[in-house]
Amino acid sequence: MATITFKKQKLEISVSDGSEFVDVFQKDTSLPMKFGCTRGICGVCAMEVTSGMDNLTKKSDLESETLKRKGIEEENYRLGCQCAVNGSVEVSFVNYSESSPE
Repeated sequence: MATITFKKQKLEISVSDGSEFVDVFQKDTSLPMKFGCTRGICGVCAMEVTSGMDNLTKKSDLESETLKRKGIEEENYRLGCQCAVNGSVEVSFVNYSESSPE
């Protein structure tokens, strides 16, 4: 089992190793995540990984290009739609806030 901690919300959930963020969200849309295209192109699901980067699947060239195009070039950012969890991680989604409309 892996743990995803949503830093800003101080929320922690357990997921099976290999779970993709998109699948986790589709099972519980109340989670503090936002998705757009789900293909790594729009960048809506950009997230800061504050710990556990090594527990995510490898970043693709497309993901790197999308983040760069969105002006996010720090190594500790990922697109939620492009990675799966293989261990515990702590994240903050860039395009999510408590007051965001669903």
